[in-house]
Amino acid sequence: MPNYETHPLRTIRRMHGLEMVELARLAGVSRATISQIEEGRTKKPNKKVVHVLARMSGHTPEELFAKIESWRTQTPETVLPARWRAVISLPPEAIQQFYPTFQAWRMELSDNPTHFASVLRINRLTVAKYERGQFVGGMPDTLAHALASRLGLSEEYLNALEGLPTHV
Repeated sequence: MPNYETHPLRTIRRMHGLEMVELARLAGVSRATISQIEEGRTKKPNKKVVHVLARMSGHTPEELFAKIESWRTQTPETVLPARWRAVISLPPEAIQQFYPTFQAWRMELSDNPTHFASVLRINRLTVAKYERGQFVGGMPDTLAHALASRLGLSEEYLNALEGLPTHV
């Protein structure tokens, strides 16, 4: 569950002062493609993008693919900020004591739903709509699965989160 801020291709792009749209133009792909790669939503990044960044950085495409695979397989303990680790290590029964809503809990981890969704590798609208109370029947499976698999939250912790109001 790596942090999207540290994606190897994002790091190279930013070191060279390129905006996503500029990299997209150079590689002949859409800006959305660049975003999906950098957020870790694609297992195999577009080869054109990798080749453009390889030329810029002096790496071979194979080296970049290896760096991406290494990034993808990082465990939460190695990449999550200390604050995230502290929040997700709270006992489930303490969640309601500290957080009045799911949104308050999420904001402890990330200022906005887009970043939070990127870390979880889900669509940001899933988080935004859940926080607005637009899902009937509780937390969407996509969000619950991502919280469990990406952050390692237990079923008890998920139940405590689902017991919170979504927003004020």
